[in-house]
Amino acid sequence: MTETTPELQTELQNLSLAEGENWKDVKDFIPEKYITNAERVLGWKLGPTRIQVEVLKKIVSNEEAKSEKHIVAQAELGSGKTGMFCFAILRKLDLNRGLQALVFCDTMELTIQTAKEMSKLAGNDVRVWTAFRGEIKKINNEVEEGDPHIIVGTVG
Repeated sequence: MTETTPELQTELQNLSLAEGENWKDVKDFIPEKYITNAERVLGWKLGPTRIQVEVLKKIVSNEEAKSEKHIVAQAELGSGKTGMFCFAILRKLDLNRGLQALVFCDTMELTIQTAKEMSKLAGNDVRVWTAFRGEIKKINNEVEEGDPHIIVGTVG
């Protein structure tokens, strides 16, 4: 789990990261194994998009302020919004605990898509499940057995 220290917060505020710069430039804010998964499994070679940089700044700012403020981000399709909120959850995840995050989506299709993306970013040590139509299912069968760490679901 990555801790946000005052030094790290100052570094983030001074971060001049621009769209398309290398993902390694944000390794202090996102655990490197998740960045590696993003590059290897999802092909994210170009680095963070503008919306991802802005959301990352808000996430770390909220953590520093010990705030539970919501972050609303709107950007074009394929800009990495889902990946960034997945990173936000994954960076605080404690693999020794059970369920820690519930993600609600508008549709069953978006639920499945989001859960698959999160599972790919998380790798085989995080248990991501879906919940819809009265069923709860594990997304990645290669993950060890146990209660889910994250459930992505919808009411539909």
